[in-house]
Amino acid sequence: MKKHVEIVEKVSSFFKNRRMFQYIQLGVSSRCFLNCVACARTCFREHWDSMDMTVETYKNIRRFFPYAENVYLSGWGEPLLNSFFFDMIQDAKTAGCSVGFTTNGALLDNAVIRKIIDLQTDLVSISLAGAKAETHESLRMGSSFEQLIRNIRSIVNLKEASRSNKPQILLLFMMTNRSLDELPLSIEFAAEVGADGVVATNLDYVAVPLHDELRAF
Repeated sequence: MKKHVEIVEKVSSFFKNRRMFQYIQLGVSSRCFLNCVACARTCFREHWDSMDMTVETYKNIRRFFPYAENVYLSGWGEPLLNSFFFDMIQDAKTAGCSVGFTTNGALLDNAVIRKIIDLQTDLVSISLAGAKAETHESLRMGSSFEQLIRNIRSIVNLKEASRSNKPQILLLFMMTNRSLDELPLSIEFAAEVGADGVVATNLDYVAVPLHDELRAF
């Protein structure tokens, strides 16, 4: 432990007053309540450890926030499940970083959205598996497409009511051979619900035979 602290102090001293890191990404929770077919936690359910990042681990990483331009709070799980999530956003903003996260969108009720806006969170990326309910719900099992639409519109409406330009709302469209033909439709969908844009992502983590069948490229 002493050696670890010495290393951290040396690195901290070297990077003092410098923003040498473009991004620090934290997987703040490996828990989730969905069963997305492309997710590692679904494929390896029997061996998966569902947990949140501990406060001790987080504090060891937090000290490097002043040396980063951006902090991204996402990994293999739903970050909003971590009870310290909003403290993490606040810490990153206090350190002068832009901060964002990826979510499945299900927990974005009005109370959560207001907190996100009040903290001036820069980016909320929402996972989308298809531009139609049937496609999305078949790939992100347990997700409600209609609820997702309502929640995205709530962010847009509360941003407008708060006269805030943050957060930016991006839809992360996972391209698979089941959804690729809906990619153009996803642009129309984003405009309809008030999102700021669409990022098309590839299924590049091929862990099981099903993933090999699903991948578009």
